[in-house]
Amino acid sequence: MDIARLMPFLGAFLFLLPVLWSGSARTSTGLVYLFAVWGLLIVGLALLARPASRAEAEPETTAGDTSGEAEQR
Repeated sequence: MDIARLMPFLGAFLFLLPVLWSGSARTSTGLVYLFAVWGLLIVGLALLARPASRAEAEPETTAGDTSGEAEQR
């Protein structure tokens, strides 16, 4: 899952985004933003972890071999 590998970079970008805000932004707004991003990253990674763990648990079959002959050898 390529998106799971990109999540740390997305999170770093979103965490550093308030640095680009103008000086008129309040500190409380920035803190609320950071905690909201933090929570959304946690939820997003939790949702991505379920399909990834299912994909790892399923055995891979070789292309064209659906009869199970590879397991018997």
